[in-house]
Amino acid sequence: MEKLGDVVKAYLEADGWEYKFDAESGTFRTGYSGENGDFAILVHAAEEENLVLLYMAIEDIIPLEARPRLCEYICRANYGLAMGNFEIDMNDGEVVFRVSADVESVEFTETTVNNMFEEAALTMDRFYPGLVKVAYEGVAPVEAIPVPDEGASKDCAGSEPDEEN
Repeated sequence: MEKLGDVVKAYLEADGWEYKFDAESGTFRTGYSGENGDFAILVHAAEEENLVLLYMAIEDIIPLEARPRLCEYICRANYGLAMGNFEIDMNDGEVVFRVSADVESVEFTETTVNNMFEEAALTMDRFYPGLVKVAYEGVAPVEAIPVPDEGASKDCAGSEPDEEN
């Protein structure tokens, strides 16, 4: 079975990504420029755990006073996501979108890496404008959630709370 880090490296090189690799930690670092922002990417190939983690981070640090509002936005954004989730470090204000793959019983391929990158890029780029509105413009989280794409599954993340429940 091919090493996880080798598969990640093969994908990055085949797709033309510029990256840095830390052999000691098994971590690749690169970046992505989407339609709505620039994001740092960290991919960790945990060989012993049969786990690959991809983190796409925003470059901004969320101000302390905006973090509670952003927590609501992140909960709403995470609702209904099929793959991956947003996280915020309440101590330092870092926000990431994380996609992981447990590959213990499956073949880990460049296609899997591509799917992880695409999911992170599309999701981060979709929700980033609302994140900025909540964190820096004081927009209410429920108002900042993007409208679901046509044909997407029902998305309740942008609905108002039900007062009876």
